[in-house]
Amino acid sequence: MNTELLQSTRQLFVRERLAPEVLPYETELVEQCMEVITEKENELLEQENSSEFDVLSRTLKEMELDRLRYFLKSYLRARLYKIENHHAYYLEEHGALSLQEKEYVRKFAQAVQTHFDDSFLNLLDENTASLENVRESLKAPPKVDSFCFGLVKETVGSVPVDDTSTIEMVEGRIIGFPFVIFRELLLEVRKVYQGHLHRTFVVYAKQGLPIPE
Repeated sequence: MNTELLQSTRQLFVRERLAPEVLPYETELVEQCMEVITEKENELLEQENSSEFDVLSRTLKEMELDRLRYFLKSYLRARLYKIENHHAYYLEEHGALSLQEKEYVRKFAQAVQTHFDDSFLNLLDENTASLENVRESLKAPPKVDSFCFGLVKETVGSVPVDDTSTIEMVEGRIIGFPFVIFRELLLEVRKVYQGHLHRTFVVYAKQGLPIPE
């Protein structure tokens, strides 16, 4: 299996898991993972039915395949967790979502509305039975000012923190700032993606969590 693909998927999961907002959906990488998973599953099936069946070789291939499945599923679950927690927000601000996620958040919002209607709203008078006030509160965006630690993976020099100060981004340095400071730098990784992520700028870890290698 392509080691770079496995590492790229792991990095994708780590960034998505630890970022407070939903990051832009990585269509190409996800599709590439799905293609590799299908291809490897077919290879294992053919190997099992052949006369050259090797238990050790098959076990190692299955372990690699399971790792790729784990990172991909974890990446998608991390996104759904944030989408559900801020479904009213992402129902309108859905630029970072995939087509499937846009459909999911629409159905999820409908399910929430139906649940509230059946639970108690139908028992209230027309003036009271409304989710508008609740919905407005749910439209609040994720807290992108959440404090994060960052491990700089590539030296790029000075980065502005605010109107008056900057910070030196030197490879190997661990820094701590609100996520919003690093958001644009993290998204730069996506712009150089061509088949696999060959450049990792910053890997984030929330306060108190270990920083991934």
